[in-house]
Amino acid sequence: MSGNQTEVELKEIIKKLTKKLERAESDRQQINDVLYHDVEKYRTLFEYAPDAILLIDPHSKAIPWQIVACNRAACQMNGCTQEDLIGQSVDTLHNRVNDKEAYLENLRDKGVLHTEMITRRKDGSYVVIQCSTNLVELDGHEYVLGVDRDITAQKEIEAALNQRALELEERNRELDAFSHTIAHDLKSPLGTVLGAISILKDEAGSLSEDGMLVVDLIEASTEKMSKMIEDLLMLASIRNTDQVSQSVDVRPVVQNALERIADKYHSRHIRFEVQPDLPKATGYAPWLEEVFANLIDNAAKYIGQNNPEPTIKIRGELLLEFGMVQYEVEDNGVGIAEEDQEQLFEMFTRFHKREATGFGLGLSIVQRIIDKLEGEIGAASTPGKGTTIWFRLPASIG
Repeated sequence: MSGNQTEVELKEIIKKLTKKLERAESDRQQINDVLYHDVEKYRTLFEYAPDAILLIDPHSKAIPWQIVACNRAACQMNGCTQEDLIGQSVDTLHNRVNDKEAYLENLRDKGVLHTEMITRRKDGSYVVIQCSTNLVELDGHEYVLGVDRDITAQKEIEAALNQRALELEERNRELDAFSHTIAHDLKSPLGTVLGAISILKDEAGSLSEDGMLVVDLIEASTEKMSKMIEDLLMLASIRNTDQVSQSVDVRPVVQNALERIADKYHSRHIRFEVQPDLPKATGYAPWLEEVFANLIDNAAKYIGQNNPEPTIKIRGELLLEFGMVQYEVEDNGVGIAEEDQEQLFEMFTRFHKREATGFGLGLSIVQRIIDKLEGEIGAASTPGKGTTIWFRLPASIG
């Protein structure tokens, strides 16, 4: 092989190697560009995350639990710069960890820990934060990653709502006490009036026909007022009384309720259909009697003056999947318009005033009792066809 040929071959080999090196350099540059953009992307995500992020070295010898990185939100939350934070102990912000070794073991065991704490800003003000921490490993070293969220405004709203709830509860107690006092003060003179009416009726012979009509009107109005007072007393007593719930046999409760209103609607010839095997409930029997009495009375009031076959049905069903029992009082009366149904259980709400008289307290009493017994209540109604009011209570099983 001649010297010239050897030189040519060497040049060709060098040329090929140079091209490979150039391609390798190009590939390396592309990889570096991709890595650079990825690093920048994650750096941007880190810097502009809305929550404060702190990277803490729990194994630092010089400074315990040293902050080695933080984002902008961490600076804003704590009222300082990155220079103020990086290199400092996290304890300068708040005593995040008392027993640090136990905390690390807990992190290793559970993976993520969530806590609420108060941190002190550089200006001396305080911020309530919700802190989530977990362990991360970077270059074979263990770090604690903390993500903090400022919940100061949320806590202020919660405190304001709690304060408002306490104020409303106090006002409700005052209103109930006022209602109770006024009702008692009114009840005594009403008793006197009813007694006087009874005496007048005994002397009916000395009264004219018009006089007797006036006496009957006074008696009816007084009894109506007496019923309203009893309802107000019942409303006040329910809120302020805690009864021990127990298993209640509902059938005799319904029978007692029917007997209470029997004379009132005797002339209407209403047919009452009561399911014979009504399931038991967990509740308080006197209150349940009040519930059924009011629901049956309400159904009878709005059964319709010209209803040819007035019927009220009372039934119950055990809802095992919910651990509840549901009762229904159904009538085939005048019904309630859809737009009025949301107001059905509000105090002093009355519909079809020509059909019946009253003050609209009965269903408010029912709802308060059901709420007190940890149940729920609702209604379904079709104008001209009737109304079904249902309520649910915890079932009595066994």
